[in-house]
Amino acid sequence: MSTEIFVSGDTLQLKDYGKTDWPWTMFDPERKQLRHETVFLEHCKQVFDMGANLMGE
Repeated sequence: MSTEIFVSGDTLQLKDYGKTDWPWTMFDPERKQLRHETVFLEHCKQVFDMGANLMGE
């Protein structure tokens, strides 16, 4: 039996980082949003496909 692991990093934890008073100097919220809209959505599809494969569909 094998194990598959999928890691999707650099994701959003908040919908709008601008509504906080936290010092977000370590990353760019706009870049994070763009990554969420592109890379993260592709990751979701890949994980869905992995699950379908696991179920034999």
